[in-house]
Amino acid sequence: MHFLTPISIPSDFDFKLTGKIFTWEWVRYFSPIINIYSFYFLVGGAIHSAFKYYKQTNKEARFKGNIYIAIGGLLPGIGGTFTRMGYVNVLFVTEFIGLVLIYKGYRIIKLDKHKN
Repeated sequence: MHFLTPISIPSDFDFKLTGKIFTWEWVRYFSPIINIYSFYFLVGGAIHSAFKYYKQTNKEARFKGNIYIAIGGLLPGIGGTFTRMGYVNVLFVTEFIGLVLIYKGYRIIKLDKHKN
């Protein structure tokens, strides 16, 4: 069984990240499903947790950490949108900033957990 998508590199290929090189075009239809699923659970879960902690008086750090995680999870999606519009390099920047924000949110929550 073949697990890799066959690719066809055109003669005018400029070495930018693109899905146009896939021979099987139907493979590209999976990305919206995976991205929506990921967005729902990562960003939606972080927002849900932030609202939950917002109502509690002694959980400000957890609220703040979840906000960082939600924003960090949203940024790669924004970068992916720019990639589809032809601005490929935006994706790398938004992914990096997103990972930094997710880690910062994690650290805020982790450090708060050790205080209690």
